Amino acid sequence: MSASLNSWTAPDPGTGDLFYRIAVEKPDPCVPEGDGKKAGTGPYQHSLSNMDDNKLKAGENPPDSIMLDNHYVDENRLPGNLVGRLTSRDLDTVDYHTYHLVSGERDHDNGSFSLIGDLLIAVVTFDYETKNTYNVRIKSTDLGNNHIENVFIINILDIEEPAGKENYTGYVL
Repeated sequence: MSASLNSWTAPDPGTGDLFYRIAVEKPDPCVPEGDGKKAGTGPYQHSLSNMDDNKLKAGENPPDSIMLDNHYVDENRLPGNLVGRLTSRDLDTVDYHTYHLVSGERDHDNGSFSLIGDLLIAVVTFDYETKNTYNVRIKSTDLGNNHIENVFIINILDIEEPAGKENYTGYVL
């Protein structure tokens, strides 16, 4: 029996690296033939597997955690300041996640933030002396509409303000 792979269409990988395994199932043992190879001389590899275990998968398992790469923001920064980037851990081979600010326990500071894709953005100017920690509740949803929610604490860092300047916002006049 002979076989050849004539075409291959890769799924849209989104971002990051993907690894493919092409498996051929044959009911009889694979014995090489021809002038260059004899049975018992290698290298040969033979393995059996369940094809369903090797499919690229998305959306079958829910994400199991959300991570934020930064939990600190300097006070007195203008709105639009990047707080950090979100990532989700998911057991699926290939998956894509969307993020949303959601209501629920400890969501009372969601209005101070916005999401642009996987980026958490501050939409207010923070003042350490007024309030130095904020809670934000974020939901990660995968391609199968599975989701997880997590609350993050954002810490405001106290920045030395110029002497005699009240309500310093970082503007230079």
